[in-house]
Amino acid sequence: MKIFNWIKSLFQPEIIGQPLIATIIALIFAPFSIYLGFEVTSRLSKPIISIEYVTKYDQNIYTNTSEIERKINTIINSPLYRKYRMENLNNFRSIDFNFLLKGNDKMGLSHALDKFKKYIHLDILNTKKKLKDLPNKDNIDKKVLLSELLPNEEIADEDLEERISSFYSKKINGDKTILDKVNELDNFSKKNVISATQLNVSLLNKGSTDGLIRNLGFLTYEKIKFRIKKTPPPSNPEDLLAVPTFVVNKSFGLYAENAIGKIQKNTMSEFWFTVDVKNTQSSICANGGFYLLELFDQDKNIIKKQLSCN
Repeated sequence: MKIFNWIKSLFQPEIIGQPLIATIIALIFAPFSIYLGFEVTSRLSKPIISIEYVTKYDQNIYTNTSEIERKINTIINSPLYRKYRMENLNNFRSIDFNFLLKGNDKMGLSHALDKFKKYIHLDILNTKKKLKDLPNKDNIDKKVLLSELLPNEEIADEDLEERISSFYSKKINGDKTILDKVNELDNFSKKNVISATQLNVSLLNKGSTDGLIRNLGFLTYEKIKFRIKKTPPPSNPEDLLAVPTFVVNKSFGLYAENAIGKIQKNTMSEFWFTVDVKNTQSSICANGGFYLLELFDQDKNIIKKQLSCN
């Protein structure tokens, strides 16, 4: 107690004066003020990322795609499909089987195959009608028809009907062969498709520095947690991601990834996530209600938001 009173007496103005007291106090509190300033600056310079908007889509994800692509290429190289494509140039995406194979249309590949099957059936019916009407044509009409069907052939009058009839019969058989291949493709693709949920997520970075979003996250619905992973946007399969991505120091475990999405400071960026089909045991939002979306930044901090299924 005596020592404490002695130390206290040293700080009396009449002993050392006001300037020296101020200097000693400054020296004592200087480390704390430096640390406090560093913490404030550090926190203000970090990215501040939040989930702003989320749109949920149900998409088809095909497995065994190499075999499906092989079957598709057999069909699209046929003269009948090329004719079909030329007649639908204004709406080519809706009949582009390879494009639809990547899940880039809500109706999916099966819907496009159904449309092509109807086209083939109609083409077969039209050809059969022409074949049935052939005997009623005179030789002049048959010659004109032959010049349209086989412009490089010269046939005697008595052989015109037989040659044209043979052409129509081969066309009908060829159409039926393509129809069988389309049915085979349709059945095979339906056995190798999984209905998956994709999320279009808009993230806002209100911080003064760029931020990163990790490749993996979680979606929780009715107490079931699904893993989600960042994927290319379905609107343009040629693009790798909706925003630039950068390779970072590789980590291991749950958060390991090859690419992390970048969110520039004071901007909003769009990302696409797909629910991991291996973990999908029930339909998301099948019973309405809400689901919880959880993403992670570069420091593994959770960025989450509860969203309505409607």
